[in-house]
Amino acid sequence: MWNSDSLTSQPSPASPRLLDTIPSFLAYAKSAAPEAPWLREDLWEKQYHSAHPEVFKAYAAHQGEPAPGHLSHRLYTVRQRVERAAPLWPSILDEAEPRVRAMLRAEDVLSPLHVLMVGTFTTNAFVGRLGSEPAVFWCLEWFSNPEAARVLVAHETTHAFHQELLGAAPPVRRHDD
Repeated sequence: MWNSDSLTSQPSPASPRLLDTIPSFLAYAKSAAPEAPWLREDLWEKQYHSAHPEVFKAYAAHQGEPAPGHLSHRLYTVRQRVERAAPLWPSILDEAEPRVRAMLRAEDVLSPLHVLMVGTFTTNAFVGRLGSEPAVFWCLEWFSNPEAARVLVAHETTHAFHQELLGAAPPVRRHDD
């Protein structure tokens, strides 16, 4: 189970915090690449999803249960996007978050936890909770270029800080929708 102790350091309220599931995804992608798409789906569950159950529980609460079918058919392309995006994301967060924080006058608000992940093409990002932590989930299968990523990071990080300033958690998706 994830907890704040799994972070490599305990940052100040003004530092971006990161939970990176990408190494698990890349390990899955490497082992699944030579397999048939239906086997890739099974491996996704066993290797990637099961490595981060708390992340995918939060994903399901906000986006619905992930279905890796489309991802398994586009694994090569997704892996390339993720390999380009993952190294850029920390510096994009380091650049955008202080600006958003200053603009919203949120100097004393704890940074949201930024979760780098690969979803199943349902969203590029969303604000939610990981346990009791405010979190922004970045679904890197949608990555196109650094400039678009900067805009997305500023936008979603603004939502996260805004919700914390209001003291309101994001709504959870109802499963009968």
